[in-house]
Amino acid sequence: MSPTPPSRDDLGLLRELIELPTVPFAESAVIELAGRYAIETGAELSPDSAGNLWLSWSGLSDARPGWVLAAHLDHPGFRVVAAEDREAEALWLGGVDRRMFEGARVRILSAPPVLGRVVRVVAGIAGAVRMGIRFEHPVPVGAIGSWDLPPLMVDEDWIAAPAVDDLAGVAWALGALRSASEHTVEHPVLVLLTRAEEAGFVGALMAVREPRGLEDAWINLDASPAIEETPPGDGVVIRTGDAWSEFDADLAARLEEIAARAPAVPTQVARMPGGVCEGTVFRAAGRRCGALALPLRYHHNQGPRGTPMLERCHRDDFLAGARLTERLVLEPPPVATGRGDGRQPALLARLERWAAPFAPMLGGSLTPAKDREIVD
Repeated sequence: MSPTPPSRDDLGLLRELIELPTVPFAESAVIELAGRYAIETGAELSPDSAGNLWLSWSGLSDARPGWVLAAHLDHPGFRVVAAEDREAEALWLGGVDRRMFEGARVRILSAPPVLGRVVRVVAGIAGAVRMGIRFEHPVPVGAIGSWDLPPLMVDEDWIAAPAVDDLAGVAWALGALRSASEHTVEHPVLVLLTRAEEAGFVGALMAVREPRGLEDAWINLDASPAIEETPPGDGVVIRTGDAWSEFDADLAARLEEIAARAPAVPTQVARMPGGVCEGTVFRAAGRRCGALALPLRYHHNQGPRGTPMLERCHRDDFLAGARLTERLVLEPPPVATGRGDGRQPALLARLERWAAPFAPMLGGSLTPAKDREIVD
């Protein structure tokens, strides 16, 4: 029997994505659904050497610039690296409060799930955490898991789920690709779905070593911790920068302009300096990049006093982001003015050093060239 076609409704697609297991370096379930969705729209699929998934809609011409919408496929979680009977060691990837681990209840993302409890925590490399876990039943090496949390809950106002980041961004990107396929567009529309963002932007760093999209306008789609200036429920955030970078002002202005012309697309405009997103990778590699962010409560499941919680976003914010990206790709990008472009070799080298220990897990290397290295 052929698999059921993915939902073409924005909220329905998000539901399907959220129900799939995904952690860094184990994103195959999300990749498979995204590929089926792209085939349904008539888009072309092209994995790169790292396993990132490129989807493209050519438009009526190959005139540049086109759009590149980028989102990541993974969410923080762990992979079992050693197991004997019910005892296992696992490697956690993804930035979270260390208080969350001690004695935490976790589950293997399988059907049915296998529950366990963290009994030992040690530091790992590059911010990873190595854990000892005692499970209810034996588990195999290679099994993936995360916190033991309730399933997806959706009401009139809120979406609460074990993983909204960045499956919401994936849903936005796929919806925009569908929108391009249903209308007449002159310019190319590309989607880049990256792997292992939570391990230090590994997939994105490997993607920008290839020239694809170099002439295009990029929009990073992600979820980010809500700050005082961007409360959930007040709209999707047109993100003007993150902790390390400022993004392209012309692209932010284009997003504001389209939102102002569209019905039911409330937006907020803010830098959101609480973290670093893949937009910084794209900027450092010389791409012209803007960003949209979904403001989250309990980002990375970090609840009060280190208690794992469902991530929460406002339903209207998610739908505003979907409508905005679906309209964005119907119009050509603004002409570059020279602001916000140009490579930043020192920053790129810093990012590559951060991610280098994990690059072999995607079959590559991120050892920075000597002429890009920085002195710590």
